[in-house]
Amino acid sequence: MGVLRRLAPALLAALVLFPGCGRRKRVPVDIGAAYGGLLAALSRDFEMASVLPPGEEGESEAKEDGWWDSFVVAPDPEPIWPAHKSRDDASRWAMLRQQLPSLTQDTCDDFFARNERPTLPTFSSAGDIRVQVADKEELKRIFAGVYVDEQWRRFRARYPRSTLVALSAMGFSRDASQGLVYVAFPGWYGAYYVVKKDGGSWRIADEWHFWVS
Repeated sequence: MGVLRRLAPALLAALVLFPGCGRRKRVPVDIGAAYGGLLAALSRDFEMASVLPPGEEGESEAKEDGWWDSFVVAPDPEPIWPAHKSRDDASRWAMLRQQLPSLTQDTCDDFFARNERPTLPTFSSAGDIRVQVADKEELKRIFAGVYVDEQWRRFRARYPRSTLVALSAMGFSRDASQGLVYVAFPGWYGAYYVVKKDGGSWRIADEWHFWVS
């Protein structure tokens, strides 16, 4: 006990000077696999009629084709919080924690940090669903103009049997067992998803639909 008492001030000083030394190191994570698992889970939940952009043409395509088979990912990471500069991290964490009971603090902290300068991973599939990242300039041309129905007709002509999705950067817990991401389907809804690693795959553990069109 005497040795511990003598060492205690030195240990306390080390924690103050080097605050990271008492924390667990982050476990490496395959970010592309986490996104793929999320999109695969979403694809199993959605019928094509639910995710096609509005319009009679889209509705008829859905009835004829049944299921869509491709995600088109917007090339720029999606902002994680509308007008987020008016909120601090503490208030955002409180709101997310209230709506997503399984969310942990370290996952949320990493989510905020990664979305300061967000990047998207490289991935090409989500189970049986194909994934392709749209060309930024091409997407601008598709959605130029004032008539929304015409914009979505252009999109469906360029990307048949596909739905457009925008993704934020994904944050992870230190043990790489949990992730948090914001997902937006333009013209439909935006939601926060907590994903959990279950064995070798990822599944949706919690979700909060933040807005619905």
